[in-house]
Amino acid sequence: MRSQLVPSDLLSVEKRDWVRRSLQENLHRYFVGQVILSSILAVLYSIAFFILQVPYSLLFGFSIGVLGLIPFGDTLAYLLICLFLAAQSPQIVLPTLIVCVILDQVVDQAIAPRILSNMTGLKPIWVILALLLGTKLFGLPGLLLAVPTASFMEEFLANRFPENIAVPENGTPENGTVDQHGEPVLDSSIIQSKL
Repeated sequence: MRSQLVPSDLLSVEKRDWVRRSLQENLHRYFVGQVILSSILAVLYSIAFFILQVPYSLLFGFSIGVLGLIPFGDTLAYLLICLFLAAQSPQIVLPTLIVCVILDQVVDQAIAPRILSNMTGLKPIWVILALLLGTKLFGLPGLLLAVPTASFMEEFLANRFPENIAVPENGTPENGTVDQHGEPVLDSSIIQSKL
């Protein structure tokens, strides 16, 4: 006889399956968003380096895109590219570094939150807050898992579990969705619009 409660004992098989599927879907959408973001990085930097007449602009842009999949990998790529350029063409290092910093800020503050928001269903401000909080609390693992975890939590809190949601035949969540106990239940789109 077991003396401890195991988390799997707390949820029915259906609820565990829903949690597992939801976590998998959120992680998948997040990493697809990361791949899209890395592709955008590769194109943006390749174009910027081509305009600046940086040698190997396509290779450098692609490298930044690939390393952008790793947290802080794009920053490492900038530094390596600038070191390479310092040995090859020192006059182009400063303009290249300035463009890298500007594009990095534009991508991190404007493009990345919107892409991840579209992929995960979170508002851009929640994406930024999740990343900051995840990094502060758990470091690198927190940075990697913050957005999918926040997306799962939003979905979980908005819907509780799917079998608890009952929509009246003529009703919508805005005019009367209740769970099996008669408590009002809002879907995630309503909660997001209220935030």
